[in-house]
Amino acid sequence: MKWTIRFISLLISLALCLLSRAWAEQLQEDFRSPKTIVFSATMGGASHVKWVLSILNELAERGHHTIFLTKNDHKKFAKDYPKVNVELMDPQAIQTEEDTRFPMHEDILLLFKVLMKKTARVYGKDYLAYRESFEKLHPDVVICDYGHVACMDAADTANLPFIATFILAFTEGAIILFFLDFCTDAFLGNLDSSAPYINADMLVQQEDTTLHQSFGTRFYNKFIVKFAFRKQNMAEIRRVRHLKAELGVKDSDADIPRRTRDSLKIMNSFYGIEPARPMGPLVELVGPILTRTYDSLTEQLQQFLDTHPRVAYIAFGQHAVPTYADSTLLLTALFENIEQGTLDGFLWAGPSDGFPSSVTTLSGKTYLIADLFTSNQTVTSKNALAVQWAPQQAVLHHPSVIVFVSHGGLGSLFEALFARKRLVIFPFFGDQLRNARKLDRDGVAVRLTRQASQAEATQAIRKVVLDEDGSIQANVERYKAMVQIHSKHGSLRGADLVEEVLFTNINGKLPHRYEVARQMSFIKAHNLDLYFVLGLLIFMPALLIWRISQRMLAKIKRRRLEKKLSKIE
Repeated sequence: MKWTIRFISLLISLALCLLSRAWAEQLQEDFRSPKTIVFSATMGGASHVKWVLSILNELAERGHHTIFLTKNDHKKFAKDYPKVNVELMDPQAIQTEEDTRFPMHEDILLLFKVLMKKTARVYGKDYLAYRESFEKLHPDVVICDYGHVACMDAADTANLPFIATFILAFTEGAIILFFLDFCTDAFLGNLDSSAPYINADMLVQQEDTTLHQSFGTRFYNKFIVKFAFRKQNMAEIRRVRHLKAELGVKDSDADIPRRTRDSLKIMNSFYGIEPARPMGPLVELVGPILTRTYDSLTEQLQQFLDTHPRVAYIAFGQHAVPTYADSTLLLTALFENIEQGTLDGFLWAGPSDGFPSSVTTLSGKTYLIADLFTSNQTVTSKNALAVQWAPQQAVLHHPSVIVFVSHGGLGSLFEALFARKRLVIFPFFGDQLRNARKLDRDGVAVRLTRQASQAEATQAIRKVVLDEDGSIQANVERYKAMVQIHSKHGSLRGADLVEEVLFTNINGKLPHRYEVARQMSFIKAHNLDLYFVLGLLIFMPALLIWRISQRMLAKIKRRRLEKKLSKIE
């Protein structure tokens, strides 16, 4: 009887709980109405495109019409996002290999010379294509990848609100990319994501901060390199400015910092990759946004990885091209680690350009590299496999892969850290240089440069593979947690920000995100008038006391002198 009463009481409690839930009112958002959102990126590859497409996919699920405006060679990145429509700006346009691959090491001025020439060559055609596309598509907001000057110019000229997307917090300096204003950058700076101790300029990306830089390096980076950039690229700068004026671009002399001054900037990054510092209200870190689904391993790759329990994976992305010397250095180091028993195989994914015909290890053994690209089961190819392309996330998640030899691009780093893989970073250009140094100092990776000796290259791979004290893997686990935590809701957060711009902008502006200092004079915004008055309040009494004491001392001296004179008389 007692148990029956308890059971009935429990049923009544459950019923009351369910009824209370049924009666409870729930908040419902009603601000949303379908809008058209256009995102454009025509260069930069997957790392610049796919994370934004993830945001667009989420926006499409919320009922918006999302469009990826691009060129032929980039439309492939949209295949995993069926809810995002693809529009081609110029269906006949195909980028050459010269446009997409950069065989350079650490010569950032040379890299920017290439980019400047390309921009000057295509700007006019791209700008007109953007204007035509915007008139056709009638977007409510435009999202432009940060390197696409024509996209931002066309959107601003058409009075459309636009958002700039960045892979890192580069919102000062030469992201200045093409139209550098030396005085603005060097002396006033850009409050979005810069700080005096942060290298937020792509021209000086050897280090992310000035912490480990000498006075000479800091002086060169802050002043001299800007003049070198202008001198090297002045012809292209003038050419594009003249072209912009002819095309009727609004504020035709505006550089990227000025063009994006009133726009939201969304970064696919997080503190950990980004050095910590205060950022402005127009900057949002939403990364790392990763593709949540990926291609499976091919039968060939599956079999190779399943039969080799200690594999190094080597891949350098879409743009970096290893030279003959690079390939020789790395291949020799890999084979020497196989001979020493540190590794039992490696998988190289990428073009075979620049590969040596053979390499010889310290032991005197020669390996024919051509065998890597054939199906011949030679002694070489039993322990090594080279393919033109590999499903990178699937490779990194295979338990046999214990080290990733990477160029240090952010997309590859995020994927490796999500999969808890240790890294050897062999950087080529751009942000890869700072990424390599930062992760090396953080104990997540070992940085390897092209200047390394063969012994140093072999030891770098050996050190990461063995990780004798476990410190590298421990740091990788920390970064794995950061990447997995921040990547979980990155697309949702990015979509929220796009909707904020859609539904709160006033004539394309976001006044609620503008610092109130914009409405004040420089003196008032920095309280200089208060400090001046405080200084006067402190200084004036001190000055008055000093003057009084001086007069009193003078009077005392005069009296003493008079007494002496009176005694003499």
